[in-house]
Amino acid sequence: MSRYGLLSLISRCLQLYQFSRLLHDTLPELYAHFEANEIEPFLYAAPWFLCLYSATFPVAFASRVIGECYAANGRAPAANY
Repeated sequence: MSRYGLLSLISRCLQLYQFSRLLHDTLPELYAHFEANEIEPFLYAAPWFLCLYSATFPVAFASRVIGECYAANGRAPAANY
């Protein structure tokens, strides 16, 4: 399964579920607002996590961090800056 990236997909789904539960437990009003407006975690959480490093660090450093994350997961980075 890992050859086709299915384990990675399952891992991401689990992480988004965990994030959703954390949001439910710590910020119930925000969670209820998102639920009422049918805003799923995958719509905002994944891009938010990706920009977490890139918004506060120089582009060269952020691209190396993201590249290292891809390398640690057995995938090549999308682009080298």
